Amino acid sequence: MAARIYQAFKSTTQSGKKLLGKWILEFTPQTKNFIEPVMGWTGGYDTLASEVKLYFESKEAAINYAINASIEYEVLEPKPSKVVLNSYTNNFLYD
Repeated sequence: MAARIYQAFKSTTQSGKKLLGKWILEFTPQTKNFIEPVMGWTGGYDTLASEVKLYFESKEAAINYAINASIEYEVLEPKPSKVVLNSYTNNFLYD
């Protein structure tokens, strides 16, 4: 059983900030998904990977949980975001 630990990010389609700054422990899939032959839906047998996400206040808390539960883990560090300040008037400037 392996897991990824990463920091929650703000969705581009939502304005809420509830999970912003939290760390997530998410299990990696152990089996491949399959196409269900009758309806054509994607299915899988790995409920743990597709349904379970654990939320923590800090990266250290997530790592400690993984160590105490004997879970192999990989930490994905967040990339710094680029802040681009753009003004409405810049749309009308000539190059």
